[in-house]
Amino acid sequence: MAEKKDPQLKTLILSVFFSAFGPLVSGWAVTLNTASTQLADFTRRSLEFGVLIFALYVYVRVRHQAMSPQRRQRLERRIAKLAACVLFAGAFFLLMLFIRGIQQPSTPEGSVIPGVSIAVLGALFNGTFFFRYRRFHQTSGDVVMGTQSKLYQAKTVVDVHVIVALTSVLVFGASHVTLWIDRVGTVGIAMYLLVRGVMMFKQPIVTI
Repeated sequence: MAEKKDPQLKTLILSVFFSAFGPLVSGWAVTLNTASTQLADFTRRSLEFGVLIFALYVYVRVRHQAMSPQRRQRLERRIAKLAACVLFAGAFFLLMLFIRGIQQPSTPEGSVIPGVSIAVLGALFNGTFFFRYRRFHQTSGDVVMGTQSKLYQAKTVVDVHVIVALTSVLVFGASHVTLWIDRVGTVGIAMYLLVRGVMMFKQPIVTI
């Protein structure tokens, strides 16, 4: 009964549920489009989904099972570091795509409508969850809520980057303009993820 009255737990469960659609739809979109931003988007969403599942596990363990403060802090530090590492991995993968695009240039082509659609929905959902997690963290000081707030903030900003990059394919088609927008978008996402990852990794864990 206690779990049913826990709005933070409900939000985590909803996050996992909605995030499960991201890898599925963006993975399908990869088969329809050759933009590096599209492939990077699929990889990012898959990694983030894994972090959400682990965050749910940590939250349930910390809040609903007896454990020492030291054990709790280790788990909370682990989820924060894991989220940071996921951002690092996403940045690294994007930079590799950028380098490959420089070595083997090709203009993005194919249908980007599925990718744009999932990015728009993602921005709406992720923005909503970001503000919700931030409010939870401000009121409770929960480490998992704080980690999810930062992760969803990054997810929202990245979704906006993806929308811009893929919309350019709709507007300009397979042109050099699209190619450079795709490249700039890829590097922009990579740099943002790298900076956010460093900030999350270095932030001290304070258990309330």
